[in-house]
Amino acid sequence: MAAAASGDATALAKEIKGQLKQARDLINQKDHSGALKLCEAIVKKDKTCYIAWVMIAASAQELKQFNQAQYALNKAIEVDENQSLAYQGIIQLGERSPGFLSESDIASAYRKLCSLTHSTDSNKFFDHAKKYIEYLKKQIDIPSITTNEQNNPYRIQLAQLCKDIIEDKRLQISQDDERIYRLLLIDTLSPVKTIATNLNEFVSSTYFWLSQSSADNTERLKYYEKYIRSICQMGRSSSDIADYCNECLTLFPDSTIAQNTLIIIVLETLLPQIYDPLASVGKLTDAMSRVRSGENDRVSIPSICGKAYFSIRNGKYSVALESLLNTDEQDDSSHLVLTLRMVCYANLHLIKETTDITTIVRTKLTNFIVKDVVSTVESLVDLCLAMITYDLGRYEKSIQLFDKIQNTPNKYHDRALNGQFNAYLNSNKPLEARTCYETMKDRLDSKDELSCRLQLILIEDHPIDLLKIIQAALQEANNNEELFELTVQGWLTVGRAYLAIQRSNDMFDKDQCKYALEKAIELDEYLWESYACLSRYYNEIEQSLLEALAYSKRAFELNENIESVQINYIDNLLQAEQIADALDVLERILSIDNTKTWAQFRLGLVSLRLNNVQNAIKSLQIVSRRPGASGASWSALGDAHFHTNNLKTAFNCYNKARSLESETLYSLTRQGFTMTLLGRYNEAITLFDKVIDQSPKYILARKGKGEAHYYLAVQLIGRYNDQLAVTQVQQSLIAIHDALCLQSTYGCLWKKYGDACMLLHSINDDLIDIKLPLLSEKLDGNKIKDVNGYIHLNKIDLLQRAQKCFMQAIRLKSRSPVYWSSLAQCIYIQARYRSNDQQLFTLAFEYMKVALSLKPNDYLLWNSLGVIAAHPVIKESGFAQHCFFKSIQLQRSAIAYTNLGFLYYQHENIELANKAFSNAQQTDPMYSLAWTGQALIAEKIDYNECIDLYRHCVDLSNHSQGLYGYGKVIAHLLTKPSNKSIDIYRYSIDYLHGNQRAADALTKYIQRNPKDANALQCLGILHEFNRRFVQAAHAYQRSFINMNQQDEISKMIRNDYARAKCRAGDVQIDAFVLQGVKITLLDILWVSIAYGKMKKKTDAIEILKRISEDPSTTDTDRSILLTFLGLYQREIDPQAAVQHLFKSYKTKPVCSSAITSLCAMGMMISDARISSAALKEMPKLTDANYTMNIHLLTCLSMFLTNKIREVYSYSMNAAHKYPWLTWTWIMALIARLQTGNQSGVLQMIEGICQSNFSTIDDKMTILVAKALHRISSEHNERILYLFQMLIMHRPTLLDLRISFAEYIQSFDQSFGQSILPKAIL
Repeated sequence: MAAAASGDATALAKEIKGQLKQARDLINQKDHSGALKLCEAIVKKDKTCYIAWVMIAASAQELKQFNQAQYALNKAIEVDENQSLAYQGIIQLGERSPGFLSESDIASAYRKLCSLTHSTDSNKFFDHAKKYIEYLKKQIDIPSITTNEQNNPYRIQLAQLCKDIIEDKRLQISQDDERIYRLLLIDTLSPVKTIATNLNEFVSSTYFWLSQSSADNTERLKYYEKYIRSICQMGRSSSDIADYCNECLTLFPDSTIAQNTLIIIVLETLLPQIYDPLASVGKLTDAMSRVRSGENDRVSIPSICGKAYFSIRNGKYSVALESLLNTDEQDDSSHLVLTLRMVCYANLHLIKETTDITTIVRTKLTNFIVKDVVSTVESLVDLCLAMITYDLGRYEKSIQLFDKIQNTPNKYHDRALNGQFNAYLNSNKPLEARTCYETMKDRLDSKDELSCRLQLILIEDHPIDLLKIIQAALQEANNNEELFELTVQGWLTVGRAYLAIQRSNDMFDKDQCKYALEKAIELDEYLWESYACLSRYYNEIEQSLLEALAYSKRAFELNENIESVQINYIDNLLQAEQIADALDVLERILSIDNTKTWAQFRLGLVSLRLNNVQNAIKSLQIVSRRPGASGASWSALGDAHFHTNNLKTAFNCYNKARSLESETLYSLTRQGFTMTLLGRYNEAITLFDKVIDQSPKYILARKGKGEAHYYLAVQLIGRYNDQLAVTQVQQSLIAIHDALCLQSTYGCLWKKYGDACMLLHSINDDLIDIKLPLLSEKLDGNKIKDVNGYIHLNKIDLLQRAQKCFMQAIRLKSRSPVYWSSLAQCIYIQARYRSNDQQLFTLAFEYMKVALSLKPNDYLLWNSLGVIAAHPVIKESGFAQHCFFKSIQLQRSAIAYTNLGFLYYQHENIELANKAFSNAQQTDPMYSLAWTGQALIAEKIDYNECIDLYRHCVDLSNHSQGLYGYGKVIAHLLTKPSNKSIDIYRYSIDYLHGNQRAADALTKYIQRNPKDANALQCLGILHEFNRRFVQAAHAYQRSFINMNQQDEISKMIRNDYARAKCRAGDVQIDAFVLQGVKITLLDILWVSIAYGKMKKKTDAIEILKRISEDPSTTDTDRSILLTFLGLYQREIDPQAAVQHLFKSYKTKPVCSSAITSLCAMGMMISDARISSAALKEMPKLTDANYTMNIHLLTCLSMFLTNKIREVYSYSMNAAHKYPWLTWTWIMALIARLQTGNQSGVLQMIEGICQSNFSTIDDKMTILVAKALHRISSEHNERILYLFQMLIMHRPTLLDLRISFAEYIQSFDQSFGQSILPKAIL
């Protein structure tokens, strides 16, 4: 089998070979299609046939089937990647179809071809390489969007190809060709910054080759300098580089690169001795002297670095830095520039700049030519970092860095030890500092040694000894005629010593203190400590805030990282009232380190002062949540919440502050103010009393107590508790009086005292009798004192006192518009109280103008001025309108619109008035006076609407105008019996119980206006309607007393009084006035009722007969009188009663009560004929087909004839039409219960409770309660609710409570037993 297989393979190979030959012939004959088919058949037999795949690609290319060609070439490469035909095919495919293949594929093909032929056939390699070079040059010339020149792979490939050609000695290229390829390599790599080492070395050798082979000296110099640069970058030894530089300078003395490179090498060598004043710098001087430059030539950067080096050695860091700042950082000497800048930054205490540049310098260490100094430069970086860490106040970290420098071989040990010494001093570690001093004192010069010794003495708390040493040293220097010198820290220590003793010792000399600190600044103008100490000097010694602020600002500018500097600067800004600047600085400090509690605390206070309350809360919350938060932070947080009106949170914050610092009174006082604003005035007063008990002279607490009493009085006045309000005003005045006795120069206290005096102006004069201690002889010198030394003040006394207080406040602060406005309002009130005193009105007008001139953009002041101008005494209506317009222009407010509306109403411009009131309502719907104004307009236009408007006024507030208006319109609604059938009556009286609400409103109004006869009359009407006859009689009597008792109206009111007394059971026939006044029907009826109550029915009948038979009596009145006469005779003579009722019925227009009374009489005498006839006539004599009387009589008639079901149907129909009438539901319920059907009973009782519930009596209430017992227990919750409604309606009805307890017992025996009334138990 193996032999057979071998034979088949041989046969197949021969067959494929023949087919390949045939395919090649077809290609030569241009039959590419046939060749393609044949080759495809070949690869089906043998997929590894490389030639077949190549021929498929060639045929497909000719047929422009490029995808298949590419596929075939890739398959050929898979078969054998070391043959060149497939790669040549790829290149050809790329040429035949530009853009079809990617450039990377074509480049890869070229690269592979060169790689395959480089080692085997140099000529083919050279041919392929030249084509590849041309291809790469084209690709490099094509701009690329995605690839920058630094990362362009074509440049590296081209350079490598040139290198391979030059290094291939088999090619034996000419020197000119070699020059071409070397120049091409250099030109190709020129944009590339980072080159592989092998290429870099070849480039360097190329520069050297070009420098030696060039005939032109300029060209030679150019390539020589490039060669020097390249070997510097390659890290050749500094000695070799120096030799090449000297060689270059021998040939070309003006070579800038060679000169600068030599300077760089020397500078790098000298960097370790930068702080050594004895180090030799001759080589640097020589190197710099070889630099030749013309007048217009720019000084080279290495030369600048050399000069800067000399400046640094001389301590002129700012001069050195100034020269280094304007250099090109891309220069070969940039590493030197950065290193020298770093040294300058560190010695100038520029923290941020030093920190940033140290990182950069570390990255530039590889650029140093002299590699031996790299480790020393690293130590120099560490030294600069240690110095800056010290400046940052991070002394422990700086000590570690200084220690690291001392443990590393370098020449900065003394500098590091001195820095460590200062760090230990500032860390308050005198023992460690002394150890450092002992180590280095022998190496210090006299100036440095004395300065360090002084620092040690000061930290060991011996400032007097220090000053004695200074004085002795000064004396010695003067004797030897030498200049006394100290270091910066030495002079700073002397200044601190003087500040430590200040004025507590005779050795203190402020001039010497100032001189020492100024000397420190002179030696180092960038050391923040000197400025901070000088700021302290001006604060504590000179007490000059401006200078202290200037020096603290400079200290902060130099070093904003030291906490003491930050705090000093912020506090000085706050003292100087530069709040905005303080805010900026605090935000800057916290942006650096937001863990600084003191900064967050001050930021909160500053934000609060700028009224940026949300930021204040945010900052103070951060402070308060941190461990160890003080009571002050919680108090400040409470103040912030207080400003946002978040009073409960503020109270809790103050409480927390008190728990942390119980001895402070501020938080307790602020709690009192919070309670005041929360309306818990009595609790506030208690808190203020606690503070006053602990500190009787604490003005804030006394002022707070006065305000609490004041606001409590305001609340009581709003509730019409006037007597209690007077008491609270007296307490408020006493508290503020005590505060004024402690401090009489505070205008706000005088203002508050005046406000309290003015508060009672609306209260009845008879209630006001304020007893106060003497305030001052100027105010109270002419007042009569009682036995206890107190003075008594009435309303006018209080107003005059308020005026004097406001004037005193103005004397203390004459530019306060609030004080002038309060004074104007006080005088305006006095003018109205004194019967419109014109002089006082004019004075108030002028004072309000003064207030407005001080604050012309205050809309409330414009409104107040308009109110005064609108008064009839001033008669400046046009100006008043302008004032209201101006107020609205500044801010739309309901009060200005309302006052404008009243101005228009006063001038009977109803349309504009209504528009103004509407605008006021839209601006503030809760402002009651706007609704009052519209109600006044509605009285003239739509009486029904005015009732709703007045009711809304009363709902919103207790303003007197609204109270009186509502009481008046309800009283007028009740006086006309015909109103009972209209909707507004049903809604206002039956549904909203307006009769009771109006009586309450008028009671409040009369409390402040006890002599208003009209209001008293209306109140009498309301009380009488509410069946409060005693109160009605009293109101009528007071109305009669307060009006002209001789006119007809007063006699009518007297009859009202007599009627009310009669209805109250106190019949006084003599009280009726029947002479000299027009006798009304109502008077006659009530006289007859009075006789009836006195058991004198015959007298009543007699007067009724006499008046009814009088020809002057109208038929309407006669019908009513005959009806009354019939009712009085129903028990004496029923037949005569029926006759009079028939007579009343026949009198037209008939009294509707006559027919109902006739129906009732028919039932009474059992005459169904009369009852039935009357029932038929009833609907004809009423305004509607249905009334309550018709319903009751109809139902009674049906009950008498045992028509129970008809009663139910009739009552339910009525209930659906008139659900607010209780008796319809009652009759339906009675009929339902009598039929024994329990369905619907629950719904009927609910209808009763939702209707005009007040009309049912006790018996009907018990009937409803018993009906509830019959309902199924599954409706238990609804039944309990209905029982509650009944009990609320009849709370004193014992039988109802018993019924309720019995129902509870039906399902909860113990609970039901417990709620039984005690009288039953």
